[in-house]
Order: sequence, then structure tokens, then C-alpha cells
Amino acid sequence: MLIVGLQISENATLAQERGYILPFHTVNGLILLDAKVNGKRAVLLLDTGAIHSIVDKQSAGLGNLALHELDSMGGIGAAGNCSAREVHFTLGGRDRTQLVCLLDLAVVSKRVGAHLDGFIGQDVLREFSAVRIDYKAHTVTLEMR
Repeated sequence: MLIVGLQISENATLAQERGYILPFHTVNGLILLDAKVNGKRAVLLLDTGAIHSIVDKQSAGLGNLALHELDSMGGIGAAGNCSAREVHFTLGGRDRTQLVCLLDLAVVSKRVGAHLDGFIGQDVLREFSAVRIDYKAHTVTLEMR
């Protein structure tokens, strides 16, 4: 079993009794969160449509692992065979260990026009009662249950 550490940046702040506020930036309308993967800076795409979270094999330190690229399904969505690995996440002040998909995200980064180290999907977001996006303030609030 491989454990990969993933941590949202120290800039995340606790909002009084509401949850955690994470700053974000955008590229081509996509919401990107600054994070850390294995102690190194990383950029994660907030993907409310993704069922599973994904980490790029290079960002996970497994560049030699033979994995498929994430393939576009035309309009909406993507598909690909991934290697499931247990990953340690710290997101919005919550620590967790869970399975994520490891994929080669090089082609996705090119299409997006920015380097991506992974996607935060519903498997992480479901732990919160609500995910609120404030476009004017450039923040995502993860509300606690």
C-alpha cells in the first residue's frame, strides 16, 4: 500500500462555526486550489462532477508507474483506467485517508492551459454539508455538518 500526503495550503482559514474558507484562483473558468502533495506545492482542480478524487502520478512521486492518460469523452466528462492508491488528505483542516485514482494528467494540463496535480472530487466534498463558491471573494467555503 502506498500512502501519498495531500494538504491544502496553510492559507486555508477557519470561518467561525461555518467551516473552512479556501482561497482559489481560476484558469479558463476552472476553480483551482493551491495545495501540497507529499510536502510539495500542488494545484488541484475543484471538480464537483468527479465521483473520485484524482492525483497525477508525477505529483504522487510515481513517475515511473505505467498509467494511462485521462481521456476526454467528447463534451462532458472524462474516463481512464487508474491505479487506486490510499492517500492521506488534509482538506479544510480535516485529515483523512482514502483511496484515490492515480493517473497521468499531462494531457489534461495541456488542454486546461495550466499544470494540474489532481482533482478534488465528490468523495472528499461529501464529508462537508455544503460547498459554497464565492466568485467575487475567490473563496470556497467547506461547511461543517
